Amino acid sequence: PPPHGLLAGSAASLTDGFALAHPTSSTGPTSSSGGPVNHFMWLVDQCHSARISASALREFMRANPLPPPNAVPEAWSAVLVELMDWARGGMASFPGMAGAQGGCEIHETALRGITIPQLRRILLEALVVIQAERGSTVDPASVNLYHMVNKYVKPATLERKCSMVELIAAGPQPPHWFVSHWWGEPVELFIRCLESFCRDKGLPEETTTFWVC
Repeated sequence: PPPHGLLAGSAASLTDGFALAHPTSSTGPTSSSGGPVNHFMWLVDQCHSARISASALREFMRANPLPPPNAVPEAWSAVLVELMDWARGGMASFPGMAGAQGGCEIHETALRGITIPQLRRILLEALVVIQAERGSTVDPASVNLYHMVNKYVKPATLERKCSMVELIAAGPQPPHWFVSHWWGEPVELFIRCLESFCRDKGLPEETTTFWVC
């Protein structure tokens, strides 16, 4: 089961979340992949996948009223950043996850494995950075490793000149498995493949580490 009793959500939870924010709307978020509302709902979906509970998300929405669906993109970008900051705090207590001041130094490159929850956190943060970018036309569902590395990983690691793992891990993480994949595939699908692998092998997602090529 997920850590700390937190449960992943579903598409139904997303509709519930939208209805909570906009009780007068009968249609919920549109089916199109674009638009600030859909980007927000996509991010909510990522929170669910990252084991942030549906009840906790509803509390966030109650405390942070959402703008109307037709609000200017800047209004939704602000909410995206608020949601990311909140989600980051919720994920900091997960096993092996560094806190707000987090990070460590892993001098030996071979000990820089990464877990699925850590990958989820990186994806969440990258989505916010990419979608908050003025004029961004990147569909959140299609964000790939090229997007993430150029727009998030390189800027995030520039000051410390370190690996991404060293910013989010609490210590060295010897990898259990080596993964080779295409950088052009959506990161979300890549993570789902790793989740399926862990299920098939009966491996715990929170402690199974991967060396991602």
